[in-house]
Amino acid sequence: MSAGRGWGIAAAWNAHRCTDGRLMAMEHQLMGFSQMEIRADLAPGLQEGLRRALEQGLIEIGVIRALGGGGVSEGAEERRAWVRQARVALEMAEAWGAGRVILNLGMTSMRASTPELERLAWEGGLHGRSYVKVKLDLVQRRLALSATLLERAREVLDELLPEAKRRRVKLALETPGCFEEAPTMSELQTLLEHYADTPWLGVWWEMGNVQRLANLGFLDHAEALRAVAPRVMGCAVQDVSWPGKGQWIPFSQGGVDFAQLIPLLPPEALQVWRMDPSQRRARIEAARRQWEEQFCAAAAG
Repeated sequence: MSAGRGWGIAAAWNAHRCTDGRLMAMEHQLMGFSQMEIRADLAPGLQEGLRRALEQGLIEIGVIRALGGGGVSEGAEERRAWVRQARVALEMAEAWGAGRVILNLGMTSMRASTPELERLAWEGGLHGRSYVKVKLDLVQRRLALSATLLERAREVLDELLPEAKRRRVKLALETPGCFEEAPTMSELQTLLEHYADTPWLGVWWEMGNVQRLANLGFLDHAEALRAVAPRVMGCAVQDVSWPGKGQWIPFSQGGVDFAQLIPLLPPEALQVWRMDPSQRRARIEAARRQWEEQFCAAAAG
């Protein structure tokens, strides 16, 4: 495996400090990345230079991140607005040659308790009486909404999938980092089973998000990934500090067991390093070399 093949980096890492999209892409290329994830609202000024970078073969756009998270909102107008944003991302993906669009179905209207669970865990109260009480209440309230949320999700996906097929762009449902978000892992499996006959719907595996839930005892990260692995179209690679702060450079926190998880991904799944803008380039490059030694050498052998 050559350096950078199948590797992407989210433009959010350096887009905030760039005024020229071509120079932004060149920095990614020099760091060893061959593809990029960009948001559908990437600044027009950056898009112009990025197009030149594509024409010159400096980089490829691997995935577009759609805006918004209202796919399962209570309001019909909010759901329609989410569908419109998804259509914008699909059109953009077709124009840029990206084969995937990331969709975030969004938060429920219920009161959020995941941050409270993280606070209790940080204070040493993981699985204590208060923790169990809050978690049990959260699970009961969330499960009560499941049937309604699945119906809303199928409604918006039914609108989008014909266009995805027409544009030859796949829709990837993002795995959430809060139990209040949609879909839960069981809901995700239900949706994948419902759309088992279409190759245009799959999963975008956010490692930081899933690890956040794993740290709180909602799931086992490897088991959850194994259950949907054949439908994973790509993943966000990032480390997590206990119990739930993500977007760290891989290997920097020891919070994600990459050695266990990476072999579970399909070979064609795009791996996008999605990191906070505060992360230093030198440390990213060092981690990339470590990654290549550990995973690319193993794959080649």
